[in-house]
Amino acid sequence: MRGSVRKICSCRDPNSGQRLGQACPNRSRSGHGSWEFSIDVPGPGGTRRQLRRAGFDTRREAEAARDKARSQVLRGSLPDDRVSVGSWLLTWLAEKTRPSGVSSVGRTLRPSTARMYHQHVHAYLIPQIGGIRLNSLRPEHISAAYEHVLTHPLRPQTPMRPATLRRVHATLRAALNDAVKARLLERNPAVFVTLPDVHRPPVTPWSAQELGAFLDQTATHRLAVLYEIIALTGLRRGEALGLRWSDVDLAQQILTVRQQLIQIGSTMQFGRPKTASGEDRVVDLDDITTAALHAHLRTQGREKAEAFGAYQDQDPVFAREDGTPLSPEIVTKTFTRLTNTIRFPDDAHLPEAQRRRLRHIRLHDLRHGQASLMLAAGVPMAGRFQAVGSLHDGPDRRHLQPPAGRRRARRRHPSDRIGTAQCGCVAVAP
Repeated sequence: MRGSVRKICSCRDPNSGQRLGQACPNRSRSGHGSWEFSIDVPGPGGTRRQLRRAGFDTRREAEAARDKARSQVLRGSLPDDRVSVGSWLLTWLAEKTRPSGVSSVGRTLRPSTARMYHQHVHAYLIPQIGGIRLNSLRPEHISAAYEHVLTHPLRPQTPMRPATLRRVHATLRAALNDAVKARLLERNPAVFVTLPDVHRPPVTPWSAQELGAFLDQTATHRLAVLYEIIALTGLRRGEALGLRWSDVDLAQQILTVRQQLIQIGSTMQFGRPKTASGEDRVVDLDDITTAALHAHLRTQGREKAEAFGAYQDQDPVFAREDGTPLSPEIVTKTFTRLTNTIRFPDDAHLPEAQRRRLRHIRLHDLRHGQASLMLAAGVPMAGRFQAVGSLHDGPDRRHLQPPAGRRRARRRHPSDRIGTAQCGCVAVAP
């Protein structure tokens, strides 16, 4: 398995157009052409194939690369130069999405993550770098691909945001990390790529007065308790929709987060919570929220009775009138629609056009208000992020309101009002 090293060039015969090869008159000149090596490597079924690598500036570089490749063959760690980036991405994605959960590339993906990875691979990565040999992929290939998708978006009216590019890059890094573990790559070239900065606007959750106005004026809506649970416990939307009565202990006033509802297109399914720290976390319930859940349970009992046996009882806390899961998208759209209807009682004497409207926030930001309310009550940072199921307190600090009125908040009972609503929080109304 010694292999060979030789000098090559691209010079051709002017008459026939064929490569001159060894007959090139300039072959012996320094700096003309480049060097390549070749070695025999084992193939399937006892066969052998020849591995060639070219493009080295000196004979010494080619010999060093040959010796390294030969050593890798003996250790069984030589990267396969026949695998393209595209073929590896497809293999990797198929392994990560096996329904059985058995995978040669690590833990399989959650359905929502698998859908996102599929889009990244097929819409961005394969079209740009799929044809490159995996072991020839360089950081400059990746940066050029990213430059192209930023300047030539799939939808001309909707340029790719830097935050989206970071998610695409995270997908590629994960795939190439697994290629390194599978000994198809020596190192991951994606780690050497610098991405544009992401400037996220600060998120300001509702104040106690704003939250109180929302909960007061939506109290009779069928989903009112759902939004109250999200606001006052910090549950994510999917976690609240995945909540079962068996996960709720009203006597002990606690609930346990064990699953979440995920929507993939028009299909809904249950899966693990988003983060490891969110799984099986126990959340305390105050007296008012517990009373609201008791009332909701009675309402749900009446809906079951009125369904005359057609109710599909899967033990959900929040469901449609027939017991089937609520669509997360509908829950979000309903939240936005209800927000548009909220007015503040202190300017009721003014014409409708002059009345103050409730500030728009995302439904996801509703849960961050819980951390702000706990901050006002003086709850330690670790306790706040344990409540919302976050592993760290870095980015989430941006969601927290200033601790105004903290001293007064400590003196209030958990069942006191927030704003004008009986929400069971410990924050102080402005």
